[in-house]
Amino acid sequence: MITITDVSRDLSQTERLHAFLLPHFGAEELEPLSYFTDQIAAGGPVESILLLGEEDGQVVCGAVTDLLHMGGDRALGAFGHALVDPSVRGRGVGRLVSEAADAAMAGYAAQRGWTIEAHILESEDAAGRFWSRLGYRWPEGMRYWQPPLGYHPDGTPALPKVPLLLMVRHAEHAGQIPAALLEEYTRTLLWQWYRDELPEQLPDPGARQRATHWFDNQIVAPCLRSIEGDPVTLISLLEADPA
Repeated sequence: MITITDVSRDLSQTERLHAFLLPHFGAEELEPLSYFTDQIAAGGPVESILLLGEEDGQVVCGAVTDLLHMGGDRALGAFGHALVDPSVRGRGVGRLVSEAADAAMAGYAAQRGWTIEAHILESEDAAGRFWSRLGYRWPEGMRYWQPPLGYHPDGTPALPKVPLLLMVRHAEHAGQIPAALLEEYTRTLLWQWYRDELPEQLPDPGARQRATHWFDNQIVAPCLRSIEGDPVTLISLLEADPA
């Protein structure tokens, strides 16, 4: 039997989760361990929600999710990373992880007086069909790149940007979504996951300005330009190939 536990405040279990995720996602996509352990050390409200799944003492699944605040009582539930070990695939474990993450995000949102308006995530191509089975949809024609997770001291990217699929799950907009709302969700994710981290990564003002300019022109602008139509059609990847 697989047991999924919220380890957001547990240092040793967070280390186990990170060790499980890192070989699959790599340093290009997964934040360094310190990103998560610093949260534990700082205390305060949970930012990254960390879930660890075990069977017979072995880590077999895990997830990292976040609550992205949009002002007032509005929030997005954002799936950062999810992984199921091949040894337990085909048993509905992915859905179990997703349901556990949804419940955890809803609980933390309620503690803050927030309501989760929609769910959003970055997906690798190979995982797109799985997420579509859980109700996530790809905005037709949209192109998205995960920004670098690190920069050189001069503000130039230290890692490549990674092409991924942005996917959205919204109960009220299952087949189409207003373009302005999709743009708001996209900006919220890019700002809170990546752009807001630049001052901490780059204390030098010149380097920070250079990185911010690169970010806005190479990540944000192409992504938003690729949003076409209003409303934007949301596609199930069970039915269509985003390529």
